[in-house]
Amino acid sequence: MMFISRFYMAALLVSASAAFAWSADYTTAGIEQAKSHAKDGGEFRRLPVSWKASAEDKAKAAKAWEIIRDWQADGAKDHRKLHVVYVTLKDRPALKDYKGRIDRIVKNVQMFYADQMEENGFPPLTFGLDLDKDGKLVVHDAYLDEPLSKFNVNSSGPATSKVAFESLRKAGVDPGRDYVLIVAQMPDKVGPYYGGGTSEAGVCWICDAEHLDPVNFSSTEAGPYLFKTVGNDNTVYIGGTAHELGHCFSLPHTRELQRAVAGASLMGNGNYSYGEEFRNEGRGAFLIQSDALRLASIPLFTGKSKRAEDAVEARLSDMTAEPIDGGLRLAGKVQGNPPVYGLVAYFDPAGGDDYDASTTTCIPGPDGSFSLDAVRPGYKGNFELRLVMLQADGKTATFKAGLSSGDQGVEVAPLQRALLLMDVEADLRYNRPEAARAKFDALLVKYGADARFVRDFAIWKRAFEEAGAPQGASPAVAPASERELDLTVAAPAKAQAGYGRVCWGYCPFELPYYNHGPVPELTKYKPGTFIRTHANGTLTYDLGGVWKELSLQYGSPSFAYGPTRLTVKGDGKVLAQTGFVRQGENVPVKVSVEGVKDLTLEVSNNPEKGNGGCSAIICDPMLKR
Repeated sequence: MMFISRFYMAALLVSASAAFAWSADYTTAGIEQAKSHAKDGGEFRRLPVSWKASAEDKAKAAKAWEIIRDWQADGAKDHRKLHVVYVTLKDRPALKDYKGRIDRIVKNVQMFYADQMEENGFPPLTFGLDLDKDGKLVVHDAYLDEPLSKFNVNSSGPATSKVAFESLRKAGVDPGRDYVLIVAQMPDKVGPYYGGGTSEAGVCWICDAEHLDPVNFSSTEAGPYLFKTVGNDNTVYIGGTAHELGHCFSLPHTRELQRAVAGASLMGNGNYSYGEEFRNEGRGAFLIQSDALRLASIPLFTGKSKRAEDAVEARLSDMTAEPIDGGLRLAGKVQGNPPVYGLVAYFDPAGGDDYDASTTTCIPGPDGSFSLDAVRPGYKGNFELRLVMLQADGKTATFKAGLSSGDQGVEVAPLQRALLLMDVEADLRYNRPEAARAKFDALLVKYGADARFVRDFAIWKRAFEEAGAPQGASPAVAPASERELDLTVAAPAKAQAGYGRVCWGYCPFELPYYNHGPVPELTKYKPGTFIRTHANGTLTYDLGGVWKELSLQYGSPSFAYGPTRLTVKGDGKVLAQTGFVRQGENVPVKVSVEGVKDLTLEVSNNPEKGNGGCSAIICDPMLKR
């Protein structure tokens, strides 16, 4: 075991004792449970709060909480809580003391959220647990009659959730209306560690091992699994539990910008720092203000539930955007019912699966007016701006724009285009394509000739028209006088996507689950012409042996979270193959096709990860001779 100096232990005790001074003017089942656990903090190894929120951020929290509390004051008591299910498999029985260890792990995380919410300026809000009459965590048992070897990191989630949900329903719990933590055995060298949810329900998956227990945070014994010590394993996997529960509670990834000051954001890479304070290896993990702001209104944390009469999704108006050093200054008004109590601006560099998204926050004034800076000092390149509007019932609305920052600062025109299309996108999100089309057509009449919007409006128009395959000639019969041919205007012999359909010159809306526009964004490349497809997909062309060279850029658009690769074949022979290309990335491809009669472009996913989110774009594909 690691030796901890008396001074360091004293510092931990002082930090922890400071957090015991929880506010008494607001309470929930979760708060009362966490207070009870805190009285015996040694068993649950309560983490110290090793950072201090700024006075400015605490003032924001106070204003936000006033809006939330006033609106929810006459709401009904909400009984949502976190339910835990332990899944065993045919060749993986339950591990030693699993109920006791899971009890300690989940209570440790429950107290972490309470302490972090309070440091952010809110009451010690946290999630409630399903406890028995003795205060012990209720752990439901479920059995999957399959060997572990049958599953990988992706397939294990759906399989375990099926039996877990069956177990909960037998116990009278509706998993579709509550929050669920599924615990399974540790698959060899894989997860599953993932989760997702909304302000109303969620589910996440974690793994178990006999040495996972908060009492082992300080252990420096050799690690039995992936990391160097038992303590490191506990940091990563219990930290992973806290992180995935954040997703279960609807939080996205969020990165800190000054780790030395506060530690690592839990929803960034904080799962690799959680509890490291007990080994004197760093400042640990913390809940960044934007995440605390989002959690402060959800019924699971407030213990209150209220439905708005004549609910109106939050919307922006009178928006202005001014380039500033390192980003943008945004100003405008926001209105909604329930009231909007906060805004979070995410500055998310392209690629990175949003782990590197940094945030700024503000609280709107009584009239809905606001101003905030979305900045990333020193950053140059493409990024996505997400402005999330937080409403007092826990719901959110999001405005998104793909932008670029260079030597002259942020290019504002794409933001102006996104603001114009804001109402169109809102209709698409709510599966109102006819209303969206009518609004777009009106914009096209008014702004269609504006040079700032011509390219993107043309792409939107093709998406609304659901343009099909090009009606041009096959490359094999193109006139000999044509020395170059853009494949996006040539007729394919075959076009098949692994999901959805192949689209020429636009990305499909994919209604009713709309979450991105038709214009693809890449980190370092702006497509001219392009073909959108999805793994595992195939495009074939009859070249007739009359072309010499094919060149293109192969990319994964910013909304695609699954990696893909492109294989170019000529008459069945592999001519070129890219590596797996990730979100926002692109790679050039140039290959000889001299003498080739049948050209095949195959888009494939990583078989270990499945084809979820595996959209791809083939950009500016050009044949030459």
